[in-house]
Amino acid sequence: MNTYLHFLSQEEAHIVFRRYLKHHFPADEVKPWKSIARMWADDCYFAVGVFEDVGDVRPDSQNSSGANESDPLDTLRGYAFFVESPDCDACLLDYYAILPEFRDAGLGGRSLQRLAELVRDRGKYILLETEDIDFAKNDGQVAERTRRDAFYTRNGCVKTDVKSKVFTVHYAVWALGLEAAHGADEAARSTAFDRACADMNTLYQLMIPGEKFRLFVKIVRASEA
Repeated sequence: MNTYLHFLSQEEAHIVFRRYLKHHFPADEVKPWKSIARMWADDCYFAVGVFEDVGDVRPDSQNSSGANESDPLDTLRGYAFFVESPDCDACLLDYYAILPEFRDAGLGGRSLQRLAELVRDRGKYILLETEDIDFAKNDGQVAERTRRDAFYTRNGCVKTDVKSKVFTVHYAVWALGLEAAHGADEAARSTAFDRACADMNTLYQLMIPGEKFRLFVKIVRASEA
């Protein structure tokens, strides 16, 4: 399958949110659309679609009257939602999914690499979170988190020593495209992880602002936990 990435308009992102995202993620992980819209209005949020290349059909294809000839999301195969800030060099991968019927064919890994290139073209790198395997409650959670961690490792992500606790959920923080995090120089890696920790704090303060951030969010390096 040939695919390409396409920046979604806020309207398109809202459709993806209603049609897919709300059903692909646990309800307690899905933030209200009004929170996303608030960040989008502040130029701190964007979304990207993974589309199948089927020839002349494009998300922005229009007829002579200016109307879309078909559902602009007909060829959507996946999506990524990001938080970004002018105050840091990272984008947080807030949600990422390939539509179920197109999984298990390598599309998730290929698209993640292309998303890293897209974000790098914006002068940034990617941060993302996975539920911390150290806090798994049963064998099923261990297996699921091990499989997810293996996916990100296989696709070039580095598991930092940054840990986050958001309300009651513990996460491990990963970086993709933060070059020093990949190297063997321990001092450079430590500096990169400091940067990732600072950037995560900046981005989370956009998502959970004010007193709620102070009360319910903790993002530190493991040595400081």
